[in-house]
Amino acid sequence: MVVELDIMKRNMIDCQFRPAGISNVRLIEAFLSVPRDLFVPGDNKLISYFDGHIEIKKGRWLLSSLSIAKLINTVDVSRDDIILEIGTATGYATAVLAHLTSLVIVVEQDLELLKITEKNLSHISCDNTLIVQKNHISGYEKSAPYDKIFIFGSVSSVHDNLLSQLSDNGSLITVVNDNKGTFGKAVVYKKYNNIINVSDMYEISLPEMVGFEKEEGFNFS
Repeated sequence: MVVELDIMKRNMIDCQFRPAGISNVRLIEAFLSVPRDLFVPGDNKLISYFDGHIEIKKGRWLLSSLSIAKLINTVDVSRDDIILEIGTATGYATAVLAHLTSLVIVVEQDLELLKITEKNLSHISCDNTLIVQKNHISGYEKSAPYDKIFIFGSVSSVHDNLLSQLSDNGSLITVVNDNKGTFGKAVVYKKYNNIINVSDMYEISLPEMVGFEKEEGFNFS
């Protein structure tokens, strides 16, 4: 089974990433270094590398590797970056980011998923991460500012308090879907001299990230 999973991992790169234009060597190496099957619970190991999202529990998803890769690929992640990730599920995207940069801080509001993530990251000795239990919408001001903030899920809007936690020249990356349609838009919010510039990147269908209700906060999209 280990050999079979390794073949599926290689096929993920050759059949999903490369046709989608993902060619960043560091990013590909990070995905090859992380055993996605470790982050898939129960009897679902053999579907770990298929091109689709996997429901972890009601309302919470492990996104497809390609979806995660495309969002990361919208910005230049430096080895010196300090990254905030909102809503980790089981820690897969966290582990990938940890291979790319110096420190990843994760906000997870679900205690059960937080404990699963801690166990998974410990299993692969991923020691440049910090996981904090807080509401997703709150971020983590204590360690701000952040060079990058990733929300690997769709949100109806992006809120002031998260954008305020960006460093100057920092970026927040997520998918905005404010009409509950099938597809939203991958969006990069870039902060420069305390001004937020918004760039729409491409259409994508992602499950909703819990904790971001439309009526809360101000919508910059």
